[in-house]
Amino acid sequence: DMRLIERKAGDVAAQQIAMPRCQEPHIFMHNHPSGEIFSYTDLTSFLANDKMYGMTAIGNTGKLYAVFKKETYDGFRFWKSLDDASSRLSKAEEKSDIKQYIGIIDELLEVAKKYGIEFIRG
Repeated sequence: DMRLIERKAGDVAAQQIAMPRCQEPHIFMHNHPSGEIFSYTDLTSFLANDKMYGMTAIGNTGKLYAVFKKETYDGFRFWKSLDDASSRLSKAEEKSDIKQYIGIIDELLEVAKKYGIEFIRG
């Protein structure tokens, strides 16, 4: 329905908004003021919400990221890949190594293709 869920202002990456659970098929759109790729939290929310068929994130520079569940979507197998990567992502966060974090997410989204998830970077 394109209504605003919540608006916050502040430091980059310091804000989080809880995604509502929708019972209707939908695509979730949000922004990333940092301009970076999806986060672990984004991907777990995407996978956990059966009715969310797509998610987009747009950065402050206009960079766009999108993921979509295709007909061949296998959430169980991708969830396993995401879970396996969670400790590496946590270590990258602890070291504040954004390049390593983004690299791990990039790897995950490449693997996701095998599990029926389409990733678009624009």
